[in-house]
Amino acid sequence: MSQPRVPRGVGAMNRLQARLCGLTRPMTVLREMPLPEGAGDPDRGQELVEGHVHLAGVTGNGADLWEIPAPNANFEAARQGFGWLDDLSAAGTPRARTLAQTWTLGWITRFGRGGGPGWTPELAAFRLGQMLSHAEILLSGAAPEEVSRALGRHLLFLRRRWRAAPRGLPQLRAINALLKAKAFVEGAEVSARPLIRAAISDISAILTPEGGVASRAPDDLFAAFRALSDLRAAIAALGLAPSEDLDRVLTRSGAILRAVRHADGTLARFHGGGAGDPAAIDRALAQARLRGGPAQGLAMGYARRTAGRSTLIVDAAPPPTGPAAGSAHASTLAFELTSGRRPIIVSCGTSVDVDADWRRAGRASLSHSGLVLDGRSSARLQPETDMLTDGPRDVPAKLSLHGGSLRFEGGHDAYVAATGLTHARILDLSPDGRGLSGEDLVVTLDAAAGAQFRRALANTGGGGIPVQIRFHLHPDVEASPHPDGGVILVLPSGERWHFDHDGHAELTFAPSVYLEAGQREPRPTDQIILTGRATGEATRVRWQLTRTPDDHSVTRDLIAAALPLVPA
Repeated sequence: MSQPRVPRGVGAMNRLQARLCGLTRPMTVLREMPLPEGAGDPDRGQELVEGHVHLAGVTGNGADLWEIPAPNANFEAARQGFGWLDDLSAAGTPRARTLAQTWTLGWITRFGRGGGPGWTPELAAFRLGQMLSHAEILLSGAAPEEVSRALGRHLLFLRRRWRAAPRGLPQLRAINALLKAKAFVEGAEVSARPLIRAAISDISAILTPEGGVASRAPDDLFAAFRALSDLRAAIAALGLAPSEDLDRVLTRSGAILRAVRHADGTLARFHGGGAGDPAAIDRALAQARLRGGPAQGLAMGYARRTAGRSTLIVDAAPPPTGPAAGSAHASTLAFELTSGRRPIIVSCGTSVDVDADWRRAGRASLSHSGLVLDGRSSARLQPETDMLTDGPRDVPAKLSLHGGSLRFEGGHDAYVAATGLTHARILDLSPDGRGLSGEDLVVTLDAAAGAQFRRALANTGGGGIPVQIRFHLHPDVEASPHPDGGVILVLPSGERWHFDHDGHAELTFAPSVYLEAGQREPRPTDQIILTGRATGEATRVRWQLTRTPDDHSVTRDLIAAALPLVPA
């Protein structure tokens, strides 16, 4: 959770209304206890009990959350949003319950009458939703009246200030919090119909007409889908007529959400997005009660191919521009591959839980499983603004069947201006999902590109323009050289895969990292690199990744897992 940027006048009015609400003494009576919505982490909950507070990539130590100095605005927003209640609830111990009550009362004592940095509509909506979700714990503590009054003040504040939330997802979350209060708080003075009309009329600020999100980050899509699904559930809980417009939007975005999931239920990790929580995604899709499978063709710029136990997802579009470029990745034509519940080829990813330097590094082309030409990213990260610029403009892509295999073909022009070379990639997933073959080609497409290539080649002294094709491995994959060449990859499930190439490049190992939410430090892993040089106007490298025929492993993931694989 990041701290929303609040215009000066809006912030002053938020503070004024918060203080006015703080002068009231409303009592809140719940007609029933809501069920918790978030899926907390019991291990992180236990860490909180032990005094180790890890929020927004920063660790603070102390028994009192509110006495820990906030190192940055994101840390402050995370603790003000009360997301830590999910983890303490998941821990489930008496000490964790007591700490949840103590920290909540600590917030009420310090900020409950309108002070502090947390009185924005978005953060107030997060807090109200969390306090309602965990009301059973909070109201069983030493001061239930104070918690009840805090709920009432939040409800009053949001009734007055929800329109001041930024358009799009922040405003929708404020509306959802009010509707949730309407459903569970006895006598809540909330006019539901105008709120619902406002939310539905503003869907275009959240989703594109196709049902995706402008950032192209799969977990941003999930956040939007979950909020809209919550809106639909609130409408049903209040006994109001369903919205056909909302149903259509959820159907479109749900199909795209399914199309950016691997077989293990995780999300493709592109453009600032993490893998997500498969159980939470399953719950949101189940709550929406949608029919149908993943979107066909390109979905939000991603190509998904599935066969057998394997899922291949390719970033097949230019990176986002405009405000969304602040989290975009230089990942065009990079791919991820999963077998059953086990990721094999991944992106390094990014996470708010690591420092800014690691987050920037995770956005570069070098951190994705794709081709890098002359050591350059396919888009440029501006050091002053962290915006991604100068990315590819023309990214043709095609999905087809080829000799029974599921084929992806794509190309991009990011390197044409500097080298004259266009990158083209062909990926073929075998019908049984046991093999992925790839062909990477850098080629000049016209006379002007040929002239530019010759100039770039001359700058190398004729030695050729460096070409690298990277394959980042998931940390759980064990890699070792094969006696006959190539690399053997062993998955935790026991599956064995053989990586090899056509000999037109040099194969090397190198260290890599894997960044993920909840991990304070990058996880070490490996990458396979194919290195060559472009000395002519067409340079081609072929490679293949094949599940070995002597692999007699029992697919232990299927036996041990509690949830089925995500359907194709």
